[in-house]
Amino acid sequence: MKFLFSFSLFALIWSAYYLAKRKTGGILTITDLLVCGTVVFLCLITIACYLYRKYKNQKQKES
Repeated sequence: MKFLFSFSLFALIWSAYYLAKRKTGGILTITDLLVCGTVVFLCLITIACYLYRKYKNQKQKES
């Protein structure tokens, strides 16, 4: 799961960079928005799930 978390962070940063580069270049298309938007959405879900599980496991260890 840690690999997936790391990959999601990388993909999130790369997607933000790619969108910013295309926007400033004036060549941003609907396809770019759809693909990068989907990637960002999936990355955020993956990161949230990882953090939730980590918090849940930490909470169980304290009990």
